[in-house]
Amino acid sequence: MNRSGATHLRRRVVQVGLWSSQFAAAASALYLLATPQGPNRGILWGWLGASVAVTVAMVVAGRLRWIRGRHGMGVLYVWSGSQSLIIAASAALDGGLSSPYIGLLFLPLVAGAIGFAPRAVIMQGIWSTACLLVVVATVGELSAPRAALWTVAIGLTTWVASSSSRSLLTLSEDLDRANHRLAHLARVDALTGCFNHRAFHEQLRLDLARRTRGGDPISLLVLDIDLFKAVNDTHGHPVGDEVLRVIGKAMRGTVRLGDVVGRTGGEEFAVLLPDTTSDVAELIGERMRTAIADAPSPVPVTVSVGLAAVPASGWTASELMRIADEALYEAKRGGRDRLVRAEDTPERPAQGGILT
Repeated sequence: MNRSGATHLRRRVVQVGLWSSQFAAAASALYLLATPQGPNRGILWGWLGASVAVTVAMVVAGRLRWIRGRHGMGVLYVWSGSQSLIIAASAALDGGLSSPYIGLLFLPLVAGAIGFAPRAVIMQGIWSTACLLVVVATVGELSAPRAALWTVAIGLTTWVASSSSRSLLTLSEDLDRANHRLAHLARVDALTGCFNHRAFHEQLRLDLARRTRGGDPISLLVLDIDLFKAVNDTHGHPVGDEVLRVIGKAMRGTVRLGDVVGRTGGEEFAVLLPDTTSDVAELIGERMRTAIADAPSPVPVTVSVGLAAVPASGWTASELMRIADEALYEAKRGGRDRLVRAEDTPERPAQGGILT
C-alpha cells in the first residue's frame, strides 16, 4: 500500500479510536456512578483513569506526528491492545462475563476494521479472545456456556472486521491510484507525454528558487518546429498531431534523468536542465535536434533551438524564457534547423513573435 493511503487510514483509525475510547470512558463513568456499591469500585475508577491516560497519550502522539512515522502502526497496535487489556481487567474486577464491560471488547475490533490490515485485525481478535479467557479464568467461569458464546461472538466480529478491512484497504488503494492518475493528467500534455505549459513553468520557477539558495547552474532549451504551419495546412491536423507525438517521444528519449521536457505551446517545447552548464546543455540540445530530425515522423521536420543559462547574478523564470526565446529567434533568422546560445545573440529589443 502506498504511503498516502496508509497515512490516511492511520488518521481514520486514530479518529475512530478516539471516538470509541471516549464512548467507552463515558459509558464506564456512568456505569460506575450508577452502581457505587459494586465490587472494586476504587480500582475500576483507577482503570478508567488509565484508559483516559492512554487516549491522551495517543492525542499527544498524533500532534507530535509519531503516528505518521515509521513506527506509526506499531503505536496504534499498542493502543488497541492496551485498551482491550484494560477492558478485560475491568470486567474481571466487576464480576466476569455478567459485567457490561465485556461488551466493550468489541470496540477495538471495530476501530481496527477502519484502518488495520486484515492480518492485524485477526491478531486483535485473537488478543481480545485471550483477554476474554483471562476474565473467565479469573472469576472461575471456564465451563460457563456464556464463555463459549462470547468467544464465538468475538470470532464472528473478527471475521467481519477483517473482511471490512480488506475492502477498505482495496478501496483506498484504488482511490490513491485514481488520484495519482488525475494529478498526472493535470500536469502532462496528453498528446506528447511532456509536461504541459503550467506544470513546466511551475517546475522552472521551483528550480530557479532552489538555484538561488544553492548556486547550481541551470540551462534552458527552447525548441520550435520549423514551418509547422505548412505541415498542418498541407497534410492536415491529424498528421500534425502525429508529428508532435513523435517529437515529444524523441525529446523524452534524449534527455537525462532529472531533466524536464515540456510542451509550452502549439509547436513549442522547452527543456529544463538542472545542474547543467551551457556547454553541456548545447551538447544535449544538438543531440536532441538530431534525434528529432531522424525520428520516424510521417513528415520530415526540423527544429530550431534557443539556449539560455542562468548567469551568476540569476534570472527570474520569465527573464530566462525571454532570453532563450531571443536565441531561438536568432536560430530561425539564421536559417532554422540549428541551435543558438543566448550569449551568441546580438543585443536587441525583445521580439513580439518568433519566425516559423
